[in-house]
Amino acid sequence: MRRAVILLAIAIVLALDWAALDDITTGTEPGFVGEYATLVASVPAVGMLWLWLRPARAGVPRPGQAR
Repeated sequence: MRRAVILLAIAIVLALDWAALDDITTGTEPGFVGEYATLVASVPAVGMLWLWLRPARAGVPRPGQAR
């Protein structure tokens, strides 16, 4: 269940990135600050979600877990 939620969150972030890139490339927005902010904010968000998704190695805790 947890894996499905994380994969869904990644899919939502990537869909928002796709929409932002579409706005940037087609030029339909009067200002691109929001689109670029979406792209910049999504990089650490997807990175953290990816770290939570990967299996834990021996001795290396996942983000949010105590050692």
